[in-house]
Amino acid sequence: MRGTAVALATAFAALGITSSASAAPTIATTLTVQPSVLVFGPTTLRVPLEFRGRLTQRGNGASIAGQQVKITIGNGLITVCKPTTDAVGGFVCPGDLANILASVLQLGWDASYAGNATFQSSKAHAPAINVNQVPVL
Repeated sequence: MRGTAVALATAFAALGITSSASAAPTIATTLTVQPSVLVFGPTTLRVPLEFRGRLTQRGNGASIAGQQVKITIGNGLITVCKPTTDAVGGFVCPGDLANILASVLQLGWDASYAGNATFQSSKAHAPAINVNQVPVL
């Protein structure tokens, strides 16, 4: 039976007919993102004015490098940029005044990773402003 299956697969391949079935991605991912405008707390005051985050493997936290992340505002209506993750899975997109203001008016920003044959897709939302680790805007 196995020989017949191999022979059929070989014959189909010779005709240019191949299987389009592929295995589903197996490794879950996590996107973590940071506020774009202000982070304020008892010992912290940061004004990043950028869109920053990290893509890692869910579970073990291993970095995922060389993958494109899409940064959007307003439920995907405005694409800010599509940075590629660095060696530690980090990404950053400098914010211009219009995009930073839009992230405030739209109550934050979103990052999404489409996934590939190895890694599952993921998405995350970041507030524009965070006070004492509580999203404000």
